[in-house]
Amino acid sequence: METAALISKAITSGDLKGARKLVSNYLEDYSVDADIEHLSGVIYQNEMDYEKAKTCFLNAAKYENTPVVLRLNLLKTHVALKELQDAAEVAREIAESDNRALLYAAGDYLMVVRQYEIAETFFRIAIKKHPFDNKLKSKLLQTLRRSTQVAKALELLSDKEFVTRIDSDVLFELAVTLMEVRQDRLAEDMYKKALEIDPNHSAALTGLAVILIQNGENEGGINLLERAMEIDENDTRPYLLLTNNSKYKPKKEHEDQLMKLYCSPDLPVSNRIEATFALFNLFHRKNDHKAAFKYLIEANHLVDERLDYDIDEDLENLRFRKQFAESIEYVKEKSACPIPIFIVGLPRSGTTLLEKIITNHSEVASGEELMLLPNMLARHFVMEGGEVKGSSKLMRDEYFAKLKMLLPGGEEYICDKMPFNFNNLFLIKKILPESKILVIERNRYDVLFSNFSILYAGAALPFSYNVDKLLKYCKNYDAVIAEFRDKYPDTPIIKYESLVSDPDAHIRQIINYLGLKWEEGCLSPEKNSSSIRTASATQIRSGINKQGIDRWAVYKDLMQEHAGHMMNE
Repeated sequence: METAALISKAITSGDLKGARKLVSNYLEDYSVDADIEHLSGVIYQNEMDYEKAKTCFLNAAKYENTPVVLRLNLLKTHVALKELQDAAEVAREIAESDNRALLYAAGDYLMVVRQYEIAETFFRIAIKKHPFDNKLKSKLLQTLRRSTQVAKALELLSDKEFVTRIDSDVLFELAVTLMEVRQDRLAEDMYKKALEIDPNHSAALTGLAVILIQNGENEGGINLLERAMEIDENDTRPYLLLTNNSKYKPKKEHEDQLMKLYCSPDLPVSNRIEATFALFNLFHRKNDHKAAFKYLIEANHLVDERLDYDIDEDLENLRFRKQFAESIEYVKEKSACPIPIFIVGLPRSGTTLLEKIITNHSEVASGEELMLLPNMLARHFVMEGGEVKGSSKLMRDEYFAKLKMLLPGGEEYICDKMPFNFNNLFLIKKILPESKILVIERNRYDVLFSNFSILYAGAALPFSYNVDKLLKYCKNYDAVIAEFRDKYPDTPIIKYESLVSDPDAHIRQIINYLGLKWEEGCLSPEKNSSSIRTASATQIRSGINKQGIDRWAVYKDLMQEHAGHMMNE
């Protein structure tokens, strides 16, 4: 219908007043039909009058020949009105459709608005109807991962129907899921299988490169990233990973393409963020610090604006958790094995280096950054009538049972370097009294600048992209550590600068404090066979060195100009 096309064009161009006038003119000569009801609903939807939009969509649905997109718009309206039961019903109806474009659009919408429960059901129904649609399978895996239901995603590995005739994209999503649960070897296999099917799958090449670099195979990782760039020169992630790798030697053609991507007005925000951080890395390496700092400020602003993170709310939750832990009863026994070693510090303070030093000892296993404590605390304790109810012993027993499952060779110690454990220190002293605690400190300006100069994976460390939020986080950390040290003054404080300047003396002191016999391997953390999953991978694989000391100093004047209050802290 010509009028419907004109109305759609007016809506698309944002001329809602003109669209409404076209509807009125049409109704002067003709009766309402499905198209006009639907388009009237779209106008109301754009005006955010969702009740009227819903009425129009429901009226349009009564006609026999309804627009294909009607159900999708009705779904969006129910979600906007928080009518999630109705939204779920409409989603189930769409999932039975044979229209693939509609299926993909509805699924993408549910993921964007984070209606993961509805999305999961939607994709499972759609996959049952279209069992060989790998795009739907990939989106189901993404949904489960984003909703932190990784266990459900891994169950699909043993689902024969799901894994039948899967393509490289599904294998890639399975690999990403496995990496989230630190099953790097299985993830590596999945990436390789994806590349057997499609040797030009640039995202799988990038994923495999990350694993190689984490495991110290820098040259192989760099080669794969360069291949990924050649295959898809518009993918910004390889540029970011390469420019952040100290072993990579920038090439003129890569620099030109990166700048071209950055200057593209159509570049999506997520890619713009990666490109801008990559440009910071590039100009930093060229010692053009003024240009580098310009890109750094822009990159952090883009991320901070996108995350819209409330540091005050987060800090209040941390304070509550600390108070909650203070109400929990002490456990008297001290006979458990393995003995946990907790390394705490601000992000980018040297926690990874210290962990690799300690876990290069034959009796210490690497737990990397474990989430056991916060997850168990929520499961074993509740607040009832203003009182904490739960069992310290049951939590302790489960904790050690899970630790033993993580030990590959029956080691007597296991190291947990989750930086956020600083907020669990009082809990650790109560429930795990035999544990060892090490606090590492680094020059505060280096810590602040280092956090500000890194794009973390996902939404990790959301406070690090805004100077004021970063300072608030650091102040909270300082207050907790000071209070803990007042109560437990024997807790050792390790100075990062001293550790890397005189490693032999300080590492011997650390090993002695832990009650371990001296092993020369502790002086060579770069030879540690365990994976390094943090931004410190290439630095640590270069051995203990002083390159990280005063890295911020070349930006001192620029930092003073941009955030003088940070410099005065």
